[in-house]
Amino acid sequence: MKKLMLISVFALSGIAFGQNATQRQNPLMVNADRTPLTLSYYGNLGVHPGIKAGFDWNLFMIAKTKEKRKGTKTIHKLLFASPSVSFYSHKNSHQALLINTDIGYRRYGKRFMYSEVALGLGYQRRFNANETWIVNNGNVTRTKGSRGYFSPSLSLGVGRTFNTPTPLSVFGRLNTNLLMGYNTTAVPEISAEIGIRIQPQFGIKRQTFKVKSK
Repeated sequence: MKKLMLISVFALSGIAFGQNATQRQNPLMVNADRTPLTLSYYGNLGVHPGIKAGFDWNLFMIAKTKEKRKGTKTIHKLLFASPSVSFYSHKNSHQALLINTDIGYRRYGKRFMYSEVALGLGYQRRFNANETWIVNNGNVTRTKGSRGYFSPSLSLGVGRTFNTPTPLSVFGRLNTNLLMGYNTTAVPEISAEIGIRIQPQFGIKRQTFKVKSK
């Protein structure tokens, strides 16, 4: 799984750096009519390996310019939606598939370094490695080897966008998912991500998102 992730990261990085150079400009506006694609290593509890893929649907941006002694500084604030699919494997316990959509806020500062926060709604399906038993009204019964959970989430992340011909971002993110209906209660679950985001010339085409300058 980790080798596959590394190969994918290098391949996407090659796309970002290998195209013909263009005039340097705001990397947030290059290929702005295409949806950014994301790929990351997804570690359940930080150690159970997995992979996550998705895209960002940028909704609205505010660009605010401030006058400083050393020149001008522009801060970008972005509202986005981010559908994704994640998969991880917990050896000798279970495998899980998570379909999720986040609504997030991202703030870009100096050198396009950014921080973000997002709220999400998702559905997680677990496929157990061993027999599964449940207790219902005092009766113990065997069930199918998989169960599904409604899974709201909260995510915090940091990253940086590089001004390359095809804009490339690297990021880290910490997620907290709440598994609803887990043994008659709700159980929090933490995961960590390290990944990349590119905004290529190909992909899903959409109208350029609105930018308001102040």
